[in-house]
Amino acid sequence: MNHSIKMLVTIGFFGLVAAGCGKNSNNQNDPALGELNQALRIAAMSPMGIPHDVYDLTNFPPLKGHPFPVPPAGKKYVINLEKRQVVIADQ
Repeated sequence: MNHSIKMLVTIGFFGLVAAGCGKNSNNQNDPALGELNQALRIAAMSPMGIPHDVYDLTNFPPLKGHPFPVPPAGKKYVINLEKRQVVIADQ
């Protein structure tokens, strides 16, 4: 990969991370959603692309080597493919 392509990929990566640092657009106040959505953005830029199962995110920073977050009682974490973010849904 030449230098200009690497630069564009790096700029794109940091742009996506910065865009995701604000409030969750789904307005769900769960501290784990920020970490899960950051891992989802990293996964989306990998060769794997956006996973369909939230548990596939365990291999991506910031979750790698950490226990998977536990959702609130009666809820589960799911990936909303249309919004490209992790949300909380009823089980």
